[in-house]
Formats: sequence, C-alpha cells, structure tokens
Amino acid sequence: MGFSTLEATALRIIWAALLLSAIMLIKDKSAFRVRLRDLPLLAVTGIVSIFAMSFFYLSAISAASMSVAAILLYTAPFFVTAASAVIYKERITPKTASALLLAFLGCVLIAGVGGNVTPAGLFYGLMAGITYASYSIFGKKALERYSAYTVTLWAFIFAALSALFAVNPVLLLSKTVQGGAGAFALTLAMGLVTAVIPFLLYTLGLVGTQAGKASVMATAEPMVATLA
Repeated sequence: MGFSTLEATALRIIWAALLLSAIMLIKDKSAFRVRLRDLPLLAVTGIVSIFAMSFFYLSAISAASMSVAAILLYTAPFFVTAASAVIYKERITPKTASALLLAFLGCVLIAGVGGNVTPAGLFYGLMAGITYASYSIFGKKALERYSAYTVTLWAFIFAALSALFAVNPVLLLSKTVQGGAGAFALTLAMGLVTAVIPFLLYTLGLVGTQAGKASVMATAEPMVATLA
C-alpha cells in the first residue's frame, strides 16, 4: 500500500496505543495512574522494547527475508535467560537450557535455513532479538509495582509518542486516507491482533512465570504462523 517500514511500524503502534487507551478508559481508569519516578522505566519499555523492536524486525524482513528475520528474532530467549540469571537470579537448569536450544532449533527448522543473509539483515535481526528480549526484563521490573494492564498501556503510549516523532504524521494520515477502507482495516488489525492482544497476554504471562520460561514459550509463534 506504499507505506515505508517506519510508517508501517508507526501505524501498528499508534493504533495499539489508541485501542488500549480506549479499552482502559471503559474498563479500568486506574490503569493510567503511575508515579512520576516510574515513567522512565515505562518509557524505555515502550521506546526500546516495542517501537525499536518493531522497526528492527520489519527492517530485517526487508533487508533479508522473513525466514532469516524470524530465526534471528528468536535469539531473544537466549538474551532473556542470560539477563534474568544476572538480574533476577533465575537459575538456568539443564531442563531450561535444553528447552531453550530445542525451541531455537524448532524455529530454525520451521523458518528454514535458506534466505539471503546480508550484513544489514543480520544486524537488524539481532537487534530485533535483543530489543524483543528487553521487554521481558523491563516488563518484569515494572510488574513489581503495576498491573499487566498498566505496564502494557504505558509502554504503548510511549512507543506511540516515539513513533510520531519518527514519521511525518500528516503524510502518514494522508497515505492511510488514500488507501481507503482497506488500509484502515489492515492497520487497525495490525494494532489489535499483532500488538494489543499478544503484548497484553505476554505481560500477563510474565506475572505468573519466570521471564526466561515465558520467552521460551513465546517461540510457539513461528509454529502458529506456519500453520496459519
């Protein structure tokens, strides 16, 4: 539809922030209440873990291929497990290490080992994996003080603000209008189905399990994508 990688990223995140805000205004206004001193943590979560991750992942797809981007994105559990062991003292057991390796191997087998691996694709893919991993670390920290709904809401608000600074809002709106109902429906679906629902569910998952385990379980994504 003529949107650039950055514009597609921005639309996905802006829609997600608007939808989450509307839902929380109806469901639970208290989700908006946070302490000023906690805003930097929520800002970093939104800017790095959501906006930057989305941009790097779409850039990896453009620079390499979908299969290569998917494989590199799922280096994230390795980063999460290592960081969680240092920050949250989560023990890396033989079972955890085995699950980690098997999950990554499964992603490689599903996505395929082919594809044009360019230096740019490799860089963007690894950065997508690192920034994706950071959500588990920052999100887990924020959950010590706030509900999953508050963490997800503010993360997307800050991600949307950073997206608006990164693109030309007037041009973005113009392209969406020119795209008609199709562009409106597709970008709305991107915001709801590929951002609001998965990030909220993942944040809720972090409440009840270790960050490393949650990250490994999220590797079900390529399997679901293949079946779909």
